[in-house]
Amino acid sequence: IFAFTGGVEIGLDFLSDSPIDVGGMLTEQYGRLLLNFLDQSIVTGNGSSAPTGITVASGTVSVAGGSAAPTVGVYEAFFFGVALKYKQGYPNERIMFGANETTYMRARAIAVGASDARRIFGMTHGDYMLMGHKYGISEPMANTQAFFCNMARYRMYRRMGIVVRSTTEGQTLVRKNLLMISARARWGGQLEDGASCS
Repeated sequence: IFAFTGGVEIGLDFLSDSPIDVGGMLTEQYGRLLLNFLDQSIVTGNGSSAPTGITVASGTVSVAGGSAAPTVGVYEAFFFGVALKYKQGYPNERIMFGANETTYMRARAIAVGASDARRIFGMTHGDYMLMGHKYGISEPMANTQAFFCNMARYRMYRRMGIVVRSTTEGQTLVRKNLLMISARARWGGQLEDGASCS
């Protein structure tokens, strides 16, 4: 279980003069940052400072893409690297490809042939789909990384939801006339079955 923490100091004069609810906006931003942290952890978390991500989970099926440009065969290897039992009986939106934007662009740029510039996966690049499955984007992934996974087999554990506190206590805050708004949450996560991902 890992802690997500953050804090910001705001001038009390600024708060009293502001026509908007600054505290409410900061609380909303903490929630968004937590979701972003968890999204990244699901994919690239190292298991020591964040939940264990798919790219470092043990037991996943390895697919070699080589150093050349991606091919349809590589994506077929990802797809068939996950056994049928992990693809049937689950909602289609839970089974997906994932990589960064550059890797997705390279996949969608595979041409029909050397003299045919049409794209093998079609021209609907904005739908973020490949071979009938969603293609999730995780920017921290390297250009050499990608996965195909049944995301229903990844488990997140919420030990403590986000708790937001406000305080003006302490000599530093009092002297500077500041309010500190802090947030803390505790989460864990791991892939429950490595074979559900390639």
